[in-house]
Amino acid sequence: MKEKGYFQFKLYSDVYGCEDLSHVHCEICWQVITNDNWQDTVNNGYYSNDTWVCNQCYLNFVEPDNYLDAIVTLEKVAEPQ
Repeated sequence: MKEKGYFQFKLYSDVYGCEDLSHVHCEICWQVITNDNWQDTVNNGYYSNDTWVCNQCYLNFVEPDNYLDAIVTLEKVAEPQ
């Protein structure tokens, strides 16, 4: 996980361009971040060198000073296939 000072709020299109129909996932909760208007997706988040965190996870886990302590308490799950 990146240090919180390196994250900047970005639109997906700021990083990958408006024509890119791909998507990325929040590093913490697996929220889809994309240019597409899919159900349950967002088009922005916090970005740091190829790592994305959705707005909610940023507020809950990255912004607080004890975010690393909070993250280690989360259940580890396998990445969806």
